[in-house]
Amino acid sequence: MKNRIGVIIAVVSPLIISYCLVSGGCQPAPGYITVDSRSGLMQPTFCLYRDASLQERLGIRMIVVWKVQRSTEFDSHWDRTEQVWSLDCIQPTSPVSCLTYGEVPRGYQADVKAVPLEPEQFYSVWLPGFRGVDSEDRYFIIRLGDNGIPERLESH
Repeated sequence: MKNRIGVIIAVVSPLIISYCLVSGGCQPAPGYITVDSRSGLMQPTFCLYRDASLQERLGIRMIVVWKVQRSTEFDSHWDRTEQVWSLDCIQPTSPVSCLTYGEVPRGYQADVKAVPLEPEQFYSVWLPGFRGVDSEDRYFIIRLGDNGIPERLESH
């Protein structure tokens, strides 16, 4: 009887573990978006990396930028109000790992043409990459200085 139970456990355990791993979403970790420090304030450059170690840049499959505002229901959530720029990679043999707001590199097409970014307005950027890697949204805002001129870009 003990041998029979041991055989059943030995056969069933790998199946249960496999099911849990697959249904639990053995997905790769989300990609990590950075804003290049050398980019212009009103035209930020976004780069996609495999993770926060910034060791491996990834090819960008598409980019979508939304104007956002705080949710009226939850302070910690954001509502997308308007899509302000969107590109798709149409030649996946030569994707880029960084995109500058409003510029359309070779091999990409604009689905939504870029509208000028507004200072003191929050935005969200999403960069899905190739090889099954998606990014989490990255939020940014262009801050005005005391003189009313754009001074710095903050990214969250």
